[in-house]
Amino acid sequence: MADVLRSPRANLRRVLNEASVSDMQLPAASNTLMLADAENKFKLQKLYLVVDLDETLVYSQRLEPGARPKGHVIHVRGQPFDVIPRPGLQEFLRRASSGFVLFLYTMGDEDYIRSVLEVVDPTHTIFIGGICCWRPTESRQRKTLSRPMCDPRMSVIIDDSFDVWSDDLANVVPTRRFTGNMQDEGLRLLQSQLEVLHTKYFTQFNVARPQDISSPESIPDIRSTLSSLRGRVLEGCNIAVTGIISDQTEQTLETQPLCMLVRMYGGSVTLSVDACTHLVARKKEGWQRSTKLKRAIQRQEAGDRVEAVWDAWLLDAISSWQRPVEKEYNVDASSNDEAAQDAGTENANGSNTHFNNARNIANTAELTDKSSMRNTVSEDVYGHFEGSDTNTSTKRKRPLESPLDSHGTSELATLYDMNRVNKQKLVQITQ
Repeated sequence: MADVLRSPRANLRRVLNEASVSDMQLPAASNTLMLADAENKFKLQKLYLVVDLDETLVYSQRLEPGARPKGHVIHVRGQPFDVIPRPGLQEFLRRASSGFVLFLYTMGDEDYIRSVLEVVDPTHTIFIGGICCWRPTESRQRKTLSRPMCDPRMSVIIDDSFDVWSDDLANVVPTRRFTGNMQDEGLRLLQSQLEVLHTKYFTQFNVARPQDISSPESIPDIRSTLSSLRGRVLEGCNIAVTGIISDQTEQTLETQPLCMLVRMYGGSVTLSVDACTHLVARKKEGWQRSTKLKRAIQRQEAGDRVEAVWDAWLLDAISSWQRPVEKEYNVDASSNDEAAQDAGTENANGSNTHFNNARNIANTAELTDKSSMRNTVSEDVYGHFEGSDTNTSTKRKRPLESPLDSHGTSELATLYDMNRVNKQKLVQITQ
C-alpha cells in the first residue's frame, strides 16, 4: 500500500529531478504536469471525483466492550471501531470508477485510514487518484483541490460537510450525512447525479473528437455544467435562518458557505424575517423561543406568504437538485420540543419527503459542522499521531497524501511524452 499511497510531492520530485528540475522550479513544473494530466483525462472522457470518507461513505464509532458490531470491526492503535459502509457503497464506487478518477480526502489520520481502506477498498484499486488524510501540518477546518492536485475545471467533490470547501464550493455535490441508517439511499442519488453530470459535460462540449482540444488551457469547465444542472432550484426563495449561523451580519452572509450555496441554487439570503419568503430553523433545545420564528408565525397569522421550515428542507433541496414541498417540513410552533424533534427527524429520514432517493439518514441538528460528531466518534480517529501512542521510539510511517496518479512514477513520466509536454519542454518552461 505504501507505493500506492505515495505523496504527490514525492512522486513529482522523483520524476522532475530526473528532468533536472530543482525544488524552486517545482511549483511551475507541478502546474504544467497537472494541466497535462487534465488534458489526458479529458481525451479519455474521465473526470476527477474527490470523495469524503466519514459520514459520506461510511459511519464509524468506537465499539464499546460487549457491544455487538453493526458493520466491520477495525482496530486503530489498539482501539476497536465499528465501521458501517453506506448502503450500495461497492456498487457506487464501481460505477463511479468507470467515468471518474477517484480520490479519497478525509480528516481522519493515517492509522485510521489504513484500517478503513481494508473495508472500503481492500484491493486498493478504487482510489487510484490518491488519498489525502490529515497530518499535523494540515488544517482540520479546510479542504482544497490544490492538495489532491486536481484541475478544478474537471473536478467534482462529494462531501456531507460542504463548509470546509469554501474555496471550491462550486465543485461540490453535497450529500446528506450518513449516520448508520441502513435504509439510506444517498449513494443511489449520488450515482444518478454523477452519471447525468458526466454525460452532460461531455455532450455539452461536443467531445465527439476530443483530440480537437488545442491545449490544456482550452478544457471546458465542469462548474458551468454543475450550475446548469442545479438550475434555479431556489429561485424566488429569500431565505432567513435561525439556530444555524451564530454570527449573522451582512458581511458573514456573503462568505458563509451555506449562504453561498443558496445563491448558487438561485436563491437569496436575508437577515430580515420581514423580508424573507422562508425561515429555515434548526431543531435544538429552546427552538420555540426563537424571536425570528415567532415573527415568522406572526406573519403567517396575518396572511403573509412565508414558510417556516426545518433545515432538512434546505438540505434536501441542495442535495437532490429539486425543491421539496414545504408543507412536509413545516415547523409546528404549537407542538412541544419532543414532538417537533420527532417530526423533523421523520422528514430528515425521508419517510415523507418529495424525493425518495433523497431520503438519507441525516440528523439535521448539525447542518454543516461535523466536529461534534467526531468528538463522539473518538479522538483516536481524528486525533494526532501522538494522541494514544506512548512509544516514542517507534518510527512512524510517513502520513498519507494524494499522488497525482497513484499508478506511480511510470504514468507520471509518460505525461512528458504525450500532449506536447515532454521532459525537454518542461525543463525549458521552468527555466
